[in-house]
Amino acid sequence: MTPEIKHKLAQFSKAADEQGILSPEQLEIIYREKWFKLFVPKENGGLELNLPEGLETEEALAGIDGSLGWTITLCSGATEFIGYLPPELSEKVFRNEKVCFGGSGAVTGTATETEDHYMINGFWKYATGAPYCTHFTANCLIQKNGKQLLNKEGQAVYKSFLFTKDEVEIYKDWNTMGLKATASNSFSIKNLKITKERAFIIDAKHSTLPGLIYQYPFLQFAETTLAVNISGMALHFLNEFAQLITQWDESKKYSDEVIHKLKEKLKENNDNLMDHRAPFYNAVNQSWKILQQKGSITPELLDKISLSSRKLSYNARKVVSELYPHCGVAATQNGTPVNLIFRDIFTASQHYLLNL
Repeated sequence: MTPEIKHKLAQFSKAADEQGILSPEQLEIIYREKWFKLFVPKENGGLELNLPEGLETEEALAGIDGSLGWTITLCSGATEFIGYLPPELSEKVFRNEKVCFGGSGAVTGTATETEDHYMINGFWKYATGAPYCTHFTANCLIQKNGKQLLNKEGQAVYKSFLFTKDEVEIYKDWNTMGLKATASNSFSIKNLKITKERAFIIDAKHSTLPGLIYQYPFLQFAETTLAVNISGMALHFLNEFAQLITQWDESKKYSDEVIHKLKEKLKENNDNLMDHRAPFYNAVNQSWKILQQKGSITPELLDKISLSSRKLSYNARKVVSELYPHCGVAATQNGTPVNLIFRDIFTASQHYLLNL
């Protein structure tokens, strides 16, 4: 990513936050750079990144603006579902250069199965990037003959489904303190009849494409992509805090002793973040190499990745909570960079996959 692109994306952050939607200028860059399709095969118009490459990209984007990084991460995480869709369906859907998926992981819908179709009903919250989505994905419990289907373990069976934008009703109900420009609105579907090719299962055993990214366990895929967003926001905050110290030092707002203590606090928190960021990336890189070599990742390593994702997220939030009280009253004003990052990172912190 060039400095010019970074600057252009950043200069619209304040306006996007105020308007509650990414700017046309930001979207133009996203489409041009194919960031909504980080993990989509090149033959389908994507970047075909591996997981470590995708995480570095997402962290860099979140380091520019929280809403920008979060939206791209969640939408590119949804277009990753191309690896589980029927190829014939994917070929049609991804003809659109601006294709963008969004949706919900919550199982808050029902799909009544008949011989040749499903009847869908449901309501889902938090579809990140809803205004830009050409398609929505959602999870539904499978019912048949008036009964809920169960698997061998007696658990309720559910599947994921793909819908076009004109098949869902969107509710502009995203009204949070941060991540405003993600426009993570709710959506619903009522009595929609769809063909069975629109159902899919997000699991390596049900992948329809050969790419390694579709063999990577989706839980850890999701945890790591969210964790680097928190990390990216914290890195951005550290940079902004360093600039504040420089401004205070040059203006002689504080004594040399106070400036020295603030610099020590900055270094202490930066070191803490790096101490958790390094093992996180080491574990992810190790898992990717093992997947390449052996075709699967051990449960122990997957558990390590899950824990390191949560630890990285926790300590990234800790950096901001430790330093924010030293930013001054001006930092409480909407529109200032440190205020925007603060609101974004603690809105993102509410995602259940990020909590220890």
